[in-house]
Amino acid sequence: AKGAADALVKEGDMYYEGEGAPQDYKKAFELYEKAAQEGDAQAQYKLGLMYEAGKGVKQDYKKTFQWWEKAAKQGNVSAQNNLGFVYEVGRGVKKDPKKAFRWYKKAADQGFAVAQNNLAYMYNAGAGVKRNHKKAMQLWKKAADQGNAAAQTSLGLAYSRNADYQEALQWFEKGAEQGFAAAQTNLAMLYYQGLGVDQDYQKAFQLLEQAAEQGFTDAQNALGFMYENGLGVKQDYKKSILWYEKAANKGLAMAQYNLGFIYSAGKGVKKDNKKTLYWMEKAAAQRYRAAQNFLMEHPELY
Repeated sequence: AKGAADALVKEGDMYYEGEGAPQDYKKAFELYEKAAQEGDAQAQYKLGLMYEAGKGVKQDYKKTFQWWEKAAKQGNVSAQNNLGFVYEVGRGVKKDPKKAFRWYKKAADQGFAVAQNNLAYMYNAGAGVKRNHKKAMQLWKKAADQGNAAAQTSLGLAYSRNADYQEALQWFEKGAEQGFAAAQTNLAMLYYQGLGVDQDYQKAFQLLEQAAEQGFTDAQNALGFMYENGLGVKQDYKKSILWYEKAANKGLAMAQYNLGFIYSAGKGVKKDNKKTLYWMEKAAAQRYRAAQNFLMEHPELY
């Protein structure tokens, strides 16, 4: 039966990927379902993915949970990790940090880097387990050594917090080389401040641009700042506004404040009290202190 189920999964993959067969999610779903009902863990995991994404079937988080649970109990690492996630966020099942921790741990114990990274977060935040920074660091190191970019970035941040910038630099570089936006942004900040490395605005600008183009809001805001102040690039208020807007529209308070400030000063644009007020109020509503102070100091805007 194992061979037959394997064959069904292989055929399902062909339809799912559209390789060796025309892409057909419904057909892939039927094949995975058949193999899943025969108890194939990989098929059960994939069926859960299809229910989660609503591909070839109506989206159904409860069913996602049920199939991942079946696969996880058979030792499927991806399913164990994903089960940890649904328990952590409470999707298709009641939120339960302790169960999230347990499933992440099962997958992490099998050496699954993504789960090791998730488990590290749980230890670091004290979610579902007693807070243990040392354990978090060990797990991040394990995942980072396997090339997990999120773990490499977390490790870099932990070293940064301890002012060990040279060690932080090495881990951010590893994550950045993989095109991981958070790593690129944090590496840019080290170059910007000259921490653990010679100050280099151009290098900081290049890294921020790469991260900003991936839609990373912190990088978009920082890139706006680089353009506004001509750091590592020719000063360009129009581009500055463009990048601030991208981040501000996604709800980043600092970018909303920066945008409001540009409109109040009329930098590269016509002074615009209405837009100043609009963006400052948005930032202030998020308890952004500088925006709250700005509004108190400028009652004439109302």
